[in-house]
Amino acid sequence: MIAVSILCVLFLWDRHLSRLEGIILFVGIVLYTGWAFYQAKREPNQCLSEGSSETAQQRVGMLRAWILILAGLVLLVLGSKSLIAGSLRLARSYGISEAVIGLTIISAGTSLPELATSVVAAIRRQPDIAIGNIVGSNIFNILAILGFSSLLAPYSSPGLTGVDLAMMLGMAVISLPFMWTGFVLTRLEGAVYLLFYGLYLFYLWPK
Repeated sequence: MIAVSILCVLFLWDRHLSRLEGIILFVGIVLYTGWAFYQAKREPNQCLSEGSSETAQQRVGMLRAWILILAGLVLLVLGSKSLIAGSLRLARSYGISEAVIGLTIISAGTSLPELATSVVAAIRRQPDIAIGNIVGSNIFNILAILGFSSLLAPYSSPGLTGVDLAMMLGMAVISLPFMWTGFVLTRLEGAVYLLFYGLYLFYLWPK
């Protein structure tokens, strides 16, 4: 995540993302995904006991799981579109720049599903999902979304500042010492993250 963030800062330092840079980013997500699957295959499957067979009840359970996933994705898209559309109209009525809208309202709106997923996983004592969801999302957003979109149409972002890039990279770097102690994230460390984000919002929002 830190390496990908550094790469993103280097590419966006001139506030422009070219098609070549998009190709490099997209190749990165392909390699990362392949590596992740390779690592997963090397780990023992703890969910299945040796010699277990799939029963009719298990097949029904899997079908129900897939239906829930697809229904959740549909509702997620519809809910996100409504949230972002309403937020954009509200923000533009107050004359807020598109850069600030993207850095605050839209980014928060598109991250709400991640927040919900991580909170539920944390409550259910599934920390790998809670933290992996965020780390994986950061990697995917930079490599896949930035890469694919600039691959289709290179673009510039003059509203982006060095403070925004430094904040993104800084929060990625600070995660390393926070996770150094056995990948444990304490309430105090969580409060530090929220404090930094609150200060960043205060800096961004028009006075």
